[in-house]
Amino acid sequence: MATVAEQLRAAREAAGLTPAQVAQQTKMRVDRVEAVEAGNYEVFTAPVYIRGFVRTYARLVKADESAVMTALDAELAQTARFREHPSLTGEASGTLDRVMLRLSLVPWRLVLPVAALVGGGSGGDADLSGDRSGTDVGSPGRARTGRVSAHRGHERRTAPHPRPAALMNRSSRPVPVGRVPAAGPNSPAAARPPLRVGMVSLGCAKNLVDAEIMLGTLLKDGVEVINDPTQADAVIVNTCSFIDAAQEESVDSILESAAVRDARQPHQALIVAGCLSQRFRDELPRLFPEVDAFMGIDQVARVGTVVREALARRAERLGEGRRAKGEGRRAKGEITQQLAELGQARPESSDRAEAWVEVDARPTYVPDYATPRFRLTPRHFAYVKIAEGCNHPCSFCIIPRMRGRHRSRPLDDIVEEARQLVASGVKELNLISQDSTYYGLDRRPNPQGGLASPARFAAATAALPAEVPTLSRLLRELNALPGDFWIRLLYTHPAHWTDELIATMAACPKVARYVDLPLQHIHDVMLQRMRRETSRAHIESLLGRLRAGIPGLTLRTTFIVGFPGETEAMFEDLLAFIRATRFERLGVFPYSREDGTVAGRMAGQVSGRVRQRRRERAMAVQREVAESIGAAWVGRELRVLVEGEASRGTMASAQVVNWEHGFLRAGEPETLPMRRERWSVARGEADAPDIDGRVYVRGRRAEGTLRGCGW
Repeated sequence: MATVAEQLRAAREAAGLTPAQVAQQTKMRVDRVEAVEAGNYEVFTAPVYIRGFVRTYARLVKADESAVMTALDAELAQTARFREHPSLTGEASGTLDRVMLRLSLVPWRLVLPVAALVGGGSGGDADLSGDRSGTDVGSPGRARTGRVSAHRGHERRTAPHPRPAALMNRSSRPVPVGRVPAAGPNSPAAARPPLRVGMVSLGCAKNLVDAEIMLGTLLKDGVEVINDPTQADAVIVNTCSFIDAAQEESVDSILESAAVRDARQPHQALIVAGCLSQRFRDELPRLFPEVDAFMGIDQVARVGTVVREALARRAERLGEGRRAKGEGRRAKGEITQQLAELGQARPESSDRAEAWVEVDARPTYVPDYATPRFRLTPRHFAYVKIAEGCNHPCSFCIIPRMRGRHRSRPLDDIVEEARQLVASGVKELNLISQDSTYYGLDRRPNPQGGLASPARFAAATAALPAEVPTLSRLLRELNALPGDFWIRLLYTHPAHWTDELIATMAACPKVARYVDLPLQHIHDVMLQRMRRETSRAHIESLLGRLRAGIPGLTLRTTFIVGFPGETEAMFEDLLAFIRATRFERLGVFPYSREDGTVAGRMAGQVSGRVRQRRRERAMAVQREVAESIGAAWVGRELRVLVEGEASRGTMASAQVVNWEHGFLRAGEPETLPMRRERWSVARGEADAPDIDGRVYVRGRRAEGTLRGCGW
């Protein structure tokens, strides 16, 4: 049998790709690509990372995945470094190779390493300056934890020698953490080592904020948050359940955590939090007997209680000399199939008593300024959750059922949090919620009935009493805060834009000229079936008003293709709209059929192959639009936020071989200045973190600075 290196090289060459192009498309460092092609696996830390990357590589170049993975298992078994690894010896039930991320999740998914909490501490922020190229996060001289981005093939690396970080006490100065005693120095509890907890957080930025709150609460309670899951007393998996691929990822992470626990730390408690717990709160104890506790959204600020209960449950199980019924004997496919069947029948679990379950059916929690929070973003930007839940009836979405109804934070509370963030050095405030444009409307007098349609929303907004906060008022107050920073508005709904909001954005210089406006489709039949409560005429009018009212605006949107009932003619109509509208930023997703949604029961389901082909065609059209828009920027100067120094791997895969502005010309990549000089990675006002593009700036620039490219 040919070696892995021989199979991958042959397939790559047949596909006409270079190692740098493979690195770019898999989001792996180019030296990792070259190592695999040389049969050198020593640069990886565990078989899980090698398997995930090689599988992604094989799919990218259309190699025989089964043959490649068979050859890989044989080679790993002969590699001295991994010969005794539990995933190769069978101790981990073969689940350790199931945690790599799917490329389809890239636009919305964020993954943290287990307890990504090491690093320098001014301002109470974790130092997460690792970039999306897969840069080593344990580099000498600086303890770092990379915020690993949503690309399959990334390693979830942690710094080998973590230093104490700092937790922001929102009412005063940063409070040092690390081994924080739970009691006074003379108390008996002070002599005992604190509990040690690790975390894996999946999903969107809103889920990330929940993870930050859980970690902050644990640290305040005297719990030590660590990077090595094999040394943790408890591990929390903060799950996502937005679409089926996210569900599979959550299942992967739960099974992997259980396998590592069984192989290395049998007394460790395993806790599942987040949207999967919220969605299947009654059934998960039966499906996951490995898990010791399940917690929902309302419990994020009470995570310490859940951890201690989970530890008690785990000790009780082991003390009785038993394992949970069915524990350690199932594969991921079996569980995901059962989850899919729950949309049709929801039996009551007979195993519920095995785990501590604290999940409210209708969550009501919304964070506030006084809640402890340990930030997991780089210190120069932060996510500010302005509301929780959603009132929209979109037929494809399960979020209202999982996260509850829309509930806004008090305006003064948000402003105070923003004030402290800016004072700590944050240069970009990213306002997030499920529908940011609905902010404040739930606080109106007698808020009965929905306001999803544009007409009803406009009427309700016009009738609001002066004391009811709105998004426009929030933006004005944030803009008035002292300091040099951006305010970025994410997750807006096309039905809820008003002329006042457009005028406010135009009048506030700190508000980024960037609008995130998911449209999902443009054909009226599709919009009706999706229950978007907007029409093509409304959307086209809104886009015209936005571009006319906010000079220099960047529009970002997303579309769903292959929705039930979408005909070829409807899809062609969408393609024509993309060409004509020329969105600066655009993402396309194939429809994901979700049980428990209206769309999941609709007739006219489109095959997976057709959905994927339509996505590829739509992205090809947008690529042409993006290239044309990008060419218009040549020779212009823009203000950027520096993210950090670019690694050699980043620059090797940047593929900037025809940059006509100034000094680069077409040529061999190794001869270009970008490969020889030091560069910094930055983002412009048109680029949201972890979603959009990046800017390369010559020289090494200070991280977190807002500067013009001509400096």
